[in-house]
Order: sequence, then C-alpha cells, then structure tokens
Amino acid sequence: MYNQVRVRSPDQSFQRFLWRRPGSTEAPKTYQMMVQVFGLISSPTSCLYALQHAANNHKKFRYVGGIIAKSFYVDNYIDSFETEELAIETVSQVIKVLADGGFRLNQWVSSSRAVLSSIPASERVHQTLNLDLDDLPVERSLGVLWDCQHDCFKITTRQPGIVRTKREMLAEIARIFDPLGFLLPTTTYAKVLFQQVWKMTRQNLNDPSKREPLQWDEMLPDHVVKKWDLWRMELMHLEDVRVPRCFRDKPFPSSTTRFELHVFCDASEVAFGACCYLRMECEENVDTKFVFAKSRVAPIKSLSIPRLELQAAVLATRIAVSVKKELRLPIHSTLFWTDSEVVLKWLKSEHRRYSQFVHHRINEITETSSNEEWRFISGRENPADDCSRGLRPTKLDNQHRWFTGPPFIQRPVSQWAQQDHRQEPTAEELEVMKERVVLSTSIQTDPIANLFNDRSSLEELISAVIDIKKGTEDKDQEKQERATTVAEREEARRTLIHKMQEACFEKDVKTLIAGKQLKKTSRLLKLTPVY
Repeated sequence: MYNQVRVRSPDQSFQRFLWRRPGSTEAPKTYQMMVQVFGLISSPTSCLYALQHAANNHKKFRYVGGIIAKSFYVDNYIDSFETEELAIETVSQVIKVLADGGFRLNQWVSSSRAVLSSIPASERVHQTLNLDLDDLPVERSLGVLWDCQHDCFKITTRQPGIVRTKREMLAEIARIFDPLGFLLPTTTYAKVLFQQVWKMTRQNLNDPSKREPLQWDEMLPDHVVKKWDLWRMELMHLEDVRVPRCFRDKPFPSSTTRFELHVFCDASEVAFGACCYLRMECEENVDTKFVFAKSRVAPIKSLSIPRLELQAAVLATRIAVSVKKELRLPIHSTLFWTDSEVVLKWLKSEHRRYSQFVHHRINEITETSSNEEWRFISGRENPADDCSRGLRPTKLDNQHRWFTGPPFIQRPVSQWAQQDHRQEPTAEELEVMKERVVLSTSIQTDPIANLFNDRSSLEELISAVIDIKKGTEDKDQEKQERATTVAEREEARRTLIHKMQEACFEKDVKTLIAGKQLKKTSRLLKLTPVY
C-alpha cells in the first residue's frame, strides 16, 4: 500500500538516499523516493488518509468509506458479516472502490468457502487451495493465529527460553503477545514471578550493613529459576486451547436475542484484573462467550486489598466502555460483578466522605456505570480471581471457567442464587473521613479596611477615605457640593497603601512597630523596610 501513495513534490527531497551497485567503485548517486516508505513515522497516517479519501469520494459506493474507517488496520482489512451473501457483496464493493483509487486489495482469506470462491484465485493467500477437498488454512491475523477451518483462534506456544538473569526474564515476558487476554491467567503468573525478582535484594559489596537491589545481569536464585522453568515447560499444554472467533456460533438472531455484558473484577495482594463476557439469551437458549480481559500487577508500594479491589473496579468500567464501543451488537444491559463488599458500599454511598484516592476512583466508576449495575459474587465463583492470582498453564483448558464464565450466568436469571452471609465492612475499611467543625470569627472594626470589599476602583476608594476622614460618608448632598484638594487625595492614597500593607504583611508590620528585626524568611527583608 505504501508504494501506491505518492509524496508531494516539495517533500520528496526529505527522502533522499545514496546508492550504488554492490561491488561497484563508482561514486554513489543521490536518489529520492517519490512514494511513501516503510519506517517513516508519517507513512501510516498519510496512507490511511489516502485510502479513506479514495473511499469517501467514490461516486457509487460512498458507504464503503465507513467500512474502511472501522475495519482497516493499516493495510489489513478484517470484517465479519451476518450472512455469506452480505460478505460476498461487501467484498466485491470494497475491492472495486479501492481499485478505482489505485489500491489492489489481495491476499484474501476467510472461514467461508462460498466467500473465497467469489474471489479470484490470484487474489487469495493460497492460490492453489482446492475449496472442495482441502481444509482451510491457519493464518496469522494481526498477530493472532486464526484457524479458518474451525473459525477459532489458536494459542501460539512459542516456548520461552531459559533465563538466568533479571534482564533475560523481562525480555522473555515482553515477547508474549496476547492482545485479547486469552492467556492472562498464565501470563499474570509470570509477571508476578518477575515482580518478586524485582523486590529481591543482596548485600552491598562496599557496605555489608546495607542491602541493594539485584542487578540486571546477576544470576537469579535457584528457586526462582526452577519456578520459571516449570512454567515455561507447561506452556506446551496450551496448544489444545481453542477460542471461538464468532460469538454467535449458535442460532442467536440479533433481532430476537438479548445481549448482555458481564464484567467481573477481582484483586489479590499480587495483582488485580477484570474479564468481560457476552451473554446471549433467546427464548430458552443461553450462551456466554469470552470477549476481553486485562490485568495489572499490584504496585510495589503496597496498597490495601480494598484499594486494589477498587482499582479492579475502575479497570472493569474501562473495559466495558471499550467493548461496547467496538462490538457491533445491541447491548441491552451491562452488569459488573465484584466480591468486595467494601467497593459495593463505596459505590452506594451518598455522602462520599472518603480519602482522595477513593473519591476520585468512585467518581470515574459512577461516570460510566450506575449503582444498580453492580452485583456481588462470591470469591469462589469469580472468574476474575484467575487473572488476579495467576494460574499454571496446566490448569487452563477449553472447559475452564476463564473462557465460559461462571456457570450461573449460563442459566436463566430466575435461577441465579441469592448471595447470603455477606460481611458488612467496617468504617476503617471504608476509609471514612471524620467530620471536622471549623469555626472562624472575623471582626473588622476599621471602616477604611472594609472599603476594599465594597469599592471596585482606586478613585472610589480615595473618595471614600476622604469622606470618612471628613465625617461626610453618609451625607450625599455635601459630597456632591464639596470639592477635594490634591493634598487630600494624596493623603487618602497613602492611607490606603498603609492599610493594604498591614493586611498583606501583618506579622512584618507588627515586628517593625515593635522595633525588632525582620525574620530571614520575610519577603520584605531585602527592601529594608521601615514603619
């Protein structure tokens, strides 16, 4: 796609380069690229603009511009359709629109043989694929393996390497690519292990009485290496895990199906996280599908469990907002589930007399959710417990609750059990701030000092001071008839300056009147003031 977008002539000189044939002894020649190049920061934005411009300005299929804006990631087009007929029609129109704009859309792959048969073989990824006899291939879609034959995502299990230092462990964890959170319980286990390594210290070589952090290239303790080796060897068990790509692999028509989002959150001493499921109910059929999950390792500076649970609740609301924005399904309701009574009490409170930490996060939660949407779930049923504590890879399989959600949401709402024996949180856990009564009495007996609150300009202040000194502040007739002298106005101005100095530098003025020296912290000291 990049080479199809030309760079403006005035900007082409910024893409100059030197080149000569390999092995040649002639002087290098200067060339410049006339099209967008890979690696340039501006190239993706420029190409996407050109792509959308071509679609939006097409005379026949203008609505294709909306499809390209929502379903293109750089030069990858990913979309899903209700029917094969709609998919075939849209594909042909997208190809036509982009071809008219100078872009060739090829390398097609689909989980539908009918859609693939409508596309010329030369434009498919596998041009020699026999659609009648061969299985559909497994392709990588934005870094995730997609099994087109079974229309599901596969788990890639590139076994991490052997680590012996903190640097090597971090590098191996950073290579794990899991954008939707399929492997979150197992990756949380590795991240928690790395945080334990981060907290480790050793004796300072120069001062044995002190401790210092473990250095990046120092050897890790044997017990940490054994835990890591056991975890990486067990990753091979995830090769059999399959996650359905389509949420509605059963007959759930959008017109008669009730779609709900259920977001679960939980926290432990080592991590907090949230996971989201789509619940579909049509007549007597109920099904749930994993949508998205995210977790965070608890900060090294320890927080209380209620505060970590609150962090998990904030993460849950953010996930719900993102999922509802991206899903092209009519979400009828959203429910949030937590096993923290403290969080529920915070959200249902009206006075909100809490610490700033709690107050700010409650405000964020209530901006995107209501109290009625929050429910209690026991810790043993909460699937988010798996991403807050971590799981060994051998514990995760296709039937695990991490991929299906808790069993009760797969039943009709009338069969959901009521949670009893719930413990009431204490005031200390709620971090309720004590009420404090502050009384302040201000007695102002100086009439000139009061003028600063009542007058809006210097002229009004000067006139009012003159009236007060002459005793005519309430005699409007006399004020109109009487003229003021320059001396009176100058004296009034100085009086105002003195009053303002007394108000702004009260302590300093009292010190000078008492004949004492000003403190070194005084702002007036360098001015050598007298009074």
